[in-house]
Amino acid sequence: MPPPTLSIAAAVVASTLVGLAHPATSWFDGRAARGRPTPAAQRAAMDRPSSAAPAPRGRADQPPRQPVPVDAPILEAFGNPTRFGPGNRGIDFDVVPGLAVAAVAAGTVTFAGSVAGELFVTVQHADGRRASYSYLLAIAVERGDVVDVGTVLGATSGRFQLGLRDGDRYLDPAGLIRRGRRHAVLVR
Repeated sequence: MPPPTLSIAAAVVASTLVGLAHPATSWFDGRAARGRPTPAAQRAAMDRPSSAAPAPRGRADQPPRQPVPVDAPILEAFGNPTRFGPGNRGIDFDVVPGLAVAAVAAGTVTFAGSVAGELFVTVQHADGRRASYSYLLAIAVERGDVVDVGTVLGATSGRFQLGLRDGDRYLDPAGLIRRGRRHAVLVR
């Protein structure tokens, strides 16, 4: 029997050769090898029907709930930075590529584009706060567009985060998507 290090080395070489045989796309979602979505993947994501803005539900005496930005469970809640760590500057959702991303509040798109190879949309709200929709596969809006609650902004990639800022201060965006007695459910 060969030593374990030899078996590990053989596995690494084999996986590298497989990767070289198919460098244009990853196993995940049709992204180019450098991590950017291919035009075909972007078009396919935008052609999918929207399920991100469910109709508000609840009793008549409760205020209506805002739609969640994506039809997916919360993976990690907002966490303020601490002396010992950066925290989490938004709410991370457990998504699959191609889910429609909906605006959680009305406002004006102040940014829609790429930063370091990742796609983002930022919406400025009437109260001055800015919501960021991060790590998108495709974008359906442009800078200057006025959006309402539920407007489709784009589609998810393999990850998605909703953030909220007031000036340079990060806020917990849960208040944008939760009203009444509704509570977020974390999944692991």
